[in-house]
Amino acid sequence: MELSEDKGFAFDAVLGLQHLWRIGTEVGVGWWGSVVVFLPRANFDFNEENARIAARAWKCVHAPPDGDEDEEDIDLWDHKHDSVNQTHGARKGESALPDWNAVAGSKEPPPFFAAEIEDLPRGAAVEWCVSAGFTTSDSAGVVVHATVSGKGWSIYQTSIANQMHTILSFYWSEDGAEMDEALADGRQVLGLQGRDMGWIGAYLDKEVKNFESQDGWVIPCNRIWDGRRRRVAGVLVWEGVVNEMKLCILSTV
Repeated sequence: MELSEDKGFAFDAVLGLQHLWRIGTEVGVGWWGSVVVFLPRANFDFNEENARIAARAWKCVHAPPDGDEDEEDIDLWDHKHDSVNQTHGARKGESALPDWNAVAGSKEPPPFFAAEIEDLPRGAAVEWCVSAGFTTSDSAGVVVHATVSGKGWSIYQTSIANQMHTILSFYWSEDGAEMDEALADGRQVLGLQGRDMGWIGAYLDKEVKNFESQDGWVIPCNRIWDGRRRRVAGVLVWEGVVNEMKLCILSTV
């Protein structure tokens, strides 16, 4: 991998992603539950394209191995912050991330979303935030279930042992009633009407008006996109025991 001298958004995105990887491997993470990349509103005119660039980077780092180990990876974080003791590739003793040997089921990368918010600390152009990290030392391993989609919504689920990590996203529409209907339908499929067990929080477009705040956190966003560049109205996150939360996919691919 060659280093480009063009230190634009792509450089910042990869730099932040490698910093996230460094943290993950040091604590033994083998798979992420999902990710949201935050983009500041100051870059409004470029954020849709920046979301595409970040989604591409996320997809690339989750590509299944092809057995070609000849090309050396360069750690941009080391290159920028530790030029004396640069380390190329993974450090000895670090866990593999993603750990494909411990992941079963779908080969889809963890769900990706980009959220435009008012600003970021220190004037940053991008910040990566994961919802959960799974340590694959557990003999049960991680199961990535195939995405289930309906009219205006998608559900992503990952399980390890008896724990289930669930993401429900519903798409943005100029018609507020359509967004409300999509959210209600997705919750019904999950079997969560009126009993949001394990609900952690949500990223919501500011135009979503009829969302009832619960015990979790809610982050208001100006715009949200998924990994396929579709405009999203909200991303809801749950973490719960499998027998308390409906598994929407009975088989994996």
